[in-house]
Amino acid sequence: MYAPDPRSGYRLAESFTFEEDRFTTNSLGLRDRERAPGEKRGLRVAVTGDSFTTGIGVADDQHYAWLLEEALHGLSDEPVQVWNLGVPHFGTEQSVERLAGLWDVVQPDLVVHGFFEGNDAFDDAQGPGFNAVVDGEMTRAGWAPWPGSAHNDTRAELNRFLHAWSLPGDGLLQRHSYAYRLVLRAVHVARSMQADDPSLWAWGMQPFDYEMFGGVAWLYLAPEPPPVAGGWPISEAELGRMKRLVEERGAELLVLGIPARIGIADAELERALDEGWEMGWPGYDMDPEQPARKLRGIAKRTGVQLVELVGALQESLDADRPYYEDDSHWTVAGHRVVAEVVAGELAARGVIDEDALRTVRARLLERVPPGETETVFDGGFREATDQGSGMARLDLGPPGAGKGSDSEIVPRLVDPERLRGLLPSVSGWERSPLAVQRGVLPAPRQDVPVASARATYRRASAEVTLLAMDTAGQPQLDAWLRTLPSARLGAVPSGVRPTTARVAVIAEDGDGSELLAAVDQGSLDALEEELAASVRAYPSLAIGGGPPPERRKRLRLPVDLVEVMAAAPDGWEAGDVMPMWRPHPARKGIEVPPALEEVLAEAELWREGPVAWSAQTKQWYRGPVGSFALVVQDTGYDERLLRSRAAKLAAARDGAGVEAPAPDGGPPVRLWRGGGREGFRACLAEEGLCKVVVPLVRDGESEALARYNVILMGPAGAADEAYVPLIVGVEPP
Repeated sequence: MYAPDPRSGYRLAESFTFEEDRFTTNSLGLRDRERAPGEKRGLRVAVTGDSFTTGIGVADDQHYAWLLEEALHGLSDEPVQVWNLGVPHFGTEQSVERLAGLWDVVQPDLVVHGFFEGNDAFDDAQGPGFNAVVDGEMTRAGWAPWPGSAHNDTRAELNRFLHAWSLPGDGLLQRHSYAYRLVLRAVHVARSMQADDPSLWAWGMQPFDYEMFGGVAWLYLAPEPPPVAGGWPISEAELGRMKRLVEERGAELLVLGIPARIGIADAELERALDEGWEMGWPGYDMDPEQPARKLRGIAKRTGVQLVELVGALQESLDADRPYYEDDSHWTVAGHRVVAEVVAGELAARGVIDEDALRTVRARLLERVPPGETETVFDGGFREATDQGSGMARLDLGPPGAGKGSDSEIVPRLVDPERLRGLLPSVSGWERSPLAVQRGVLPAPRQDVPVASARATYRRASAEVTLLAMDTAGQPQLDAWLRTLPSARLGAVPSGVRPTTARVAVIAEDGDGSELLAAVDQGSLDALEEELAASVRAYPSLAIGGGPPPERRKRLRLPVDLVEVMAAAPDGWEAGDVMPMWRPHPARKGIEVPPALEEVLAEAELWREGPVAWSAQTKQWYRGPVGSFALVVQDTGYDERLLRSRAAKLAAARDGAGVEAPAPDGGPPVRLWRGGGREGFRACLAEEGLCKVVVPLVRDGESEALARYNVILMGPAGAADEAYVPLIVGVEPP
């Protein structure tokens, strides 16, 4: 492993807690090595920007500035230092001011500014962000009055859309009154709690989506809403000012165009479309290329040198995941890619030669090997690792509280500390310290939460990792187990199939047979039995905030549906119960046969807006062929939901027993029959699941107007007959 010269004198300052984020800064308030004052020697690069530059989610020694300086060590006649001036949430103006304030200390020859296309234009419109650096320490700035700026009048007008909602006469108070801005913030927070009601947000959708974009969904709406359309001129003015500041001092400016996740992979764009982009008002569309196109125009008009990172990040997808699965920020692999890009720019400027550039790339790959990057976000900064290769891990917090508590699975997961005892100590094997976490399955989906304990065992040249896990009985476990190579082995409770086990111990690599044989079968059986017997019913979840009161009146309370869930058939076990309110974004192309159209037209249906809502209860079951999740859904006679079901049933029947295209562009459907009931079956290959949807028809009710559905999800390998016992066990409410 390459490491910098220990005589370099670099050290980390004391770490401290910054809100929920823990990270390390030096005496200048930089997330960087300690920099000793004195005469400048060699070339200095200053990197500026927001949380991408700062390195949110990676260790102190894993952000790209650190990686690049480390890899450059000793490759030129004079040392090359890469100073990290990034601060989370900073907009362009704040970055310019920070650079100007530190110029005499840093004395950079090259400034590399990271412009995040997912929120920087909106940050510039909003004004100074949450964070500041005061007396050499990063701290929260709060909602203090804005400092003097040529953009304040423009910002006051733009912010009325988001905070004051165009209340008259608020401009002066907004610029100068701390108390008034606190009131606006409280109103903003109150409205955001009902963000899934489009009538409460301008342009029919909540502006923020931090998991997908790290910021502002409005930036991708076309035409642009005023709060983002007005931010781009401010960004342009400030990038131009940064260029003048840098060049007047004899240095050079390079701007990195940082793309959002949806610009990197088609799957990310499809996920964004699937998760609510249909909420935009009529006349608005989604343009994923829009922010990058805007930034290219700014670069052309201002003469700023722009390097777009999208190509390099896309090329890395074959070997790495440069973005976290559940957050918009870069993994350490993403930072390695950016370090390689900036190294290439240094070579183009003659700072290093081609041989040195090849050495830099080799060192970066040695430091962050392809395919070994943790892709689960831990929600904050991480301390430095021993060798810089530590991985971020998701910590969902205790069941029912804290981050992740809105997941319907998380409350069902066992405390991962209880899994430690399943990993044995084996004579002749050296066992690494045990790591416990709540994280996600590596396949087939990256957002299926599990609890786990992990340890690596070494003996001579052999190395095996054991993973003890609780999956809460989710059907996805079956699909995941089938993706494992045959060389991987597992220990499961006595008399339980691997596809049905809730708790298991897996050998992730190598020949783990000796280690798995040492697993205490009694402990494994006892924990499985305890968890299988602990059936719990949870309070109703409100996915996305839940429907507003007037819509809830048309639906049964989700908890009222618990009583209609199927009893566990012989040979099956019933698991936890989860009532919930669930939104259903609009789908296009839903047409039904003329006969059904006539029935729907004559009925007095509730015509829903951009988002439909249902009340439903989910219960988990484990049977001879795997784990299943049963849902009873009350549609409230919502026309859109009735049309969707009718159209898919019609497509399935027309398919004559084979798969037929779904009318909404979803997975293909085919007819399902069993126990005297009829519905459609659709398989989600990427999730390893199939689901059967059957209308629950009550006496005197037509199928087209059936208010309730039973939806059963199970492993993709389960035959149609496997779904029958649970589906026929549900009676219409």
